[in-house]
Amino acid sequence: MSLFSFLKKPDETISAVFEIGSGSVAGALVKLSYTNQPELLYSYRETTPFRENLEHARLVADMTLAVEHVAKNLGDEGLVHLNFTGYRHHRIHDIFYSFSSPWVLSQTTVLNIKKDTETIITKPFLDSLIAQEQHSFEKLVKEGDSANTFDHDATMIEKKMVQISLNGYPTYNPYKKTAHQIDAAFCMSFVPADIMQKINTAVEKTFNFRKVTPHSFSLLAYSALRDIFHTEQDFIFIDVHGELTDVLIVKNGLLVHTFSFPFGTHTLVRKASRILNLAAIIVESYLKMYVLGKNDDVTNTKIQPIVEIIQKEWLTAFKLAYSMLPEKIALPQTFFIITDTDLEVLFANVLRMSPLGGVIVLSSEPNIITLDDATLTKYCRVGRKLVSDAPLLLQAIGLGTIISHQDNG
Repeated sequence: MSLFSFLKKPDETISAVFEIGSGSVAGALVKLSYTNQPELLYSYRETTPFRENLEHARLVADMTLAVEHVAKNLGDEGLVHLNFTGYRHHRIHDIFYSFSSPWVLSQTTVLNIKKDTETIITKPFLDSLIAQEQHSFEKLVKEGDSANTFDHDATMIEKKMVQISLNGYPTYNPYKKTAHQIDAAFCMSFVPADIMQKINTAVEKTFNFRKVTPHSFSLLAYSALRDIFHTEQDFIFIDVHGELTDVLIVKNGLLVHTFSFPFGTHTLVRKASRILNLAAIIVESYLKMYVLGKNDDVTNTKIQPIVEIIQKEWLTAFKLAYSMLPEKIALPQTFFIITDTDLEVLFANVLRMSPLGGVIVLSSEPNIITLDDATLTKYCRVGRKLVSDAPLLLQAIGLGTIISHQDNG
């Protein structure tokens, strides 16, 4: 049985997936298979309102309402759309959630264990290691900086061994094998219980389901990137969304660190809107046209210097968050960047062109890869007449990667 086992056959299923971030909520109907690439059959994204005052209760209400709207859209428009794709008789087999900050708190721990002699790897042995880490993380959740949000009613949504190597060789199924050196990476994630309940209630207005499988978006992204860019053993993943940026650091194929900081795509638009004294929706349109090079010269003259100022503010926030890590980690050469608003180029450019003072980087010329639709549709098929959505594509690829390894061992 695989470490990643959580689905049962049939080979192909249609699932409803929800991507829940800090600035938008998206949903999709996805065909998942044990043997083929996933396929995005239908998708819909709803942006939550721009708020001048970021009150937690207001953000929760906006997010919950967006989940309800997205679920209704999937149930109405999405299921009708399936009639034209050859899947009209398929039912929704599974429901998946993925959470980005601030709705999820995740921690990855890498354990390096050396034995004097070859030791048989058993499930009880690995379960005991996970239990120890779970206890430590639960204590941190209840007593640390996030205690006000992630209280004693927090729900653990993930407790997974995301990678294990025996004597230096990665394996998906370590059981009954022997090793004297064991390197194991555990990922654990919590979502506040009241948030999970609100989301379930919103989705249940459209879908009847017995079980939902929640994940952190970061774990799905890690699973996807590790699989499709298998030659990249060291990389940093940057997810800029809504009000926050989430960062993952991967070394030697292991997810070794995650951190977040409060500067996202909404932050960018909000700051530019204030400077230009224009509505956020207009500014966001200008920024997207700027990325595509389709603004006229007069508009570009106004937008470019503002973009450069805000880019540097984001970079400063990135470096400050990096400086707060408990240990100085040299950042890999390869950077993957994704956004929920097709603005990833703006953040990629500032990393390419601005010095990362105070940050230890393994290369003075980082390799920046934008995870846009063109890149990700190589690994996830997209249905006809469907607008691609990069975060949903990455989520589908991550889910497909996990289930494709179910029977490997």
